[in-house]
Amino acid sequence: MTLHVDVFFDYLCPYVYRAALWLDEVERQTGEMAVRWRYFSLAQVNSRAEGWYLWEQPTVNPEWERHRSARGLRAFWGAEAARRQGEETFRRFHMALLRAYHEERLSLDNDEAVRAAAERAGLDVARWEEERRDPALLEALRADHTEAREQWEIFGTPTFLFPGSRPAYLKLDNVVSAHEAVPYWETFVRVVAQQPLFLEIKRPH
Repeated sequence: MTLHVDVFFDYLCPYVYRAALWLDEVERQTGEMAVRWRYFSLAQVNSRAEGWYLWEQPTVNPEWERHRSARGLRAFWGAEAARRQGEETFRRFHMALLRAYHEERLSLDNDEAVRAAAERAGLDVARWEEERRDPALLEALRADHTEAREQWEIFGTPTFLFPGSRPAYLKLDNVVSAHEAVPYWETFVRVVAQQPLFLEIKRPH
């Protein structure tokens, strides 16, 4: 039986990178999990500017690319353009971009990391380049982020949402090894998805 889970994420977050490697390994080993990666902007949730929305910047602020607070927008925008080429294409782009940014330290302050991810993921790069500045693509970011905040009160990434359970924010201390990936996942699911009385577990440091 396939277990479905939504994961709200931001490419800037190192904990998302660790979680993505872990989930990719679990999916590879079990074939019994379906992850839906959903957008959540840390720049947006941390913004103190009233009326400022990341997904509106390209249409309301011609200088948006100069502002560091908007640098994550390139990643979300490129990811949704990749998704237009199919879910499997998106997944390849998703992992390639996480690796480019967190392993190779390619920049999200310009197009370096997102373009490298598109090439490595085997996208139709010419089509992707044409579509990735379509403002209509940013509706997916707005919709996911708004649902996360208004319906689930999500505050950070990665946050996991299993059917019928409360959201769960997770910080992994390190990358989970291949031989530990499935046991860790089974424990996580048991606590988060099957034990509704566990509201919060937090280590002091």
